[in-house]
Amino acid sequence: MDFTVLETARDSFAQLLKLGDARLNQALLAALAERNRDTNTTLFAANLLRRSGDLPGARAEFAKLGTGGGDASTGGGRDWPCIPANNWSNGGFAIAPLVIIDDFLPVERMQALHRHACEREGEFRAALATNEGAEPSYDPDRRQSLLDYKFTLEREFFGTFISQNLQVLQHGLGLPEFSVDRCELKLTNHVDGGFFRIHADNHAAFADAGRAITWLYYFADEGASFSGGELLVLDSCPDKSTVSPAWFSKVIPLANRFVAFPSAFYHAVTPLSHVGGFARGRFAVSGHIRKRADNSVAWWEIENLSD
Repeated sequence: MDFTVLETARDSFAQLLKLGDARLNQALLAALAERNRDTNTTLFAANLLRRSGDLPGARAEFAKLGTGGGDASTGGGRDWPCIPANNWSNGGFAIAPLVIIDDFLPVERMQALHRHACEREGEFRAALATNEGAEPSYDPDRRQSLLDYKFTLEREFFGTFISQNLQVLQHGLGLPEFSVDRCELKLTNHVDGGFFRIHADNHAAFADAGRAITWLYYFADEGASFSGGELLVLDSCPDKSTVSPAWFSKVIPLANRFVAFPSAFYHAVTPLSHVGGFARGRFAVSGHIRKRADNSVAWWEIENLSD
């Protein structure tokens, strides 16, 4: 199954794709290199790098700002790179913190998971869009992707990984510690024409019960080749339901990459183009960690309360 991107959906990505173009951002970085560095120019460089998809480069610039080293320590001698919390871009928008782990699984296990997903092709269904106060429905102008909720291979591993590393993820994302209600888990595949327009996975206050952390694990076989399908995590004011018109972090969907971010931040999946059918799509294990209600306040909420 392939999808056709409706014109209205394609138009909604036009400006984001232009802003994320590596050549544009490299040209701006080259011009910036001729200026004296201060806090503002360092933050500008970090923003240009993350917008173009160079997350290691952005992380290095954030480290220069002294706002947190940008690593989540596992305590086992291996730190996970992060885009650190408690940073803000122009317009007062919070920069979404990210935890990123490359080479997440042994390659053989990743490839076995891909074979498992391909064997379950008949179990995948078109994703439904959810709207507040309405039943989920198929909306090809908002989302085109395929889902499988009942895969089995590595399912237990992912559940165990999340439970064993919850505090590390909370720390890396700058979140208060919370009690888990339950974890959602599914396989997703974006085939030719697949996309997901800007949305947030949770619109409630952080203290409320609901999705707290969204995470993805990208996997593929050696022959996977596609363009697009990037995850754009936009600078946001989650408690005001607003997003930056210009700034975001682009996450390249590299095979064997794990990424996590707070569910309150707006994000999107850019339209994907490829040939080769279902097996050559952009596969991911997609998860949400749901928290119980408590009295906690997220760092982006604290900042806005002080305004």
